[in-house]
Amino acid sequence: MRDSKGLPAYPIPGMRIVRLASATSARGRGFGEMLLQNAIKRILQARSLLGVHAVVVEAKDASVAAFYRKHGFRSCDSKSRQLYLRLGAA
Repeated sequence: MRDSKGLPAYPIPGMRIVRLASATSARGRGFGEMLLQNAIKRILQARSLLGVHAVVVEAKDASVAAFYRKHGFRSCDSKSRQLYLRLGAA
């Protein structure tokens, strides 16, 4: 991670979101944003117990990666579709 200042030594405790999606027929109605907000809210609630510092996702394709980037996620590296979101201070 390029913004690892102040984080614990590797490995950085994180939570992975998998299979966050809405039906194709529901696209463009904001359900993806609501699902992501709910997932992040739950992770933030659990982080005091788990010591989580980041959320990690694996984007299915370029459009999904763009969705996550729009919501503050950053690429882990240039060779994969793995992205992360560093969580603020607890």
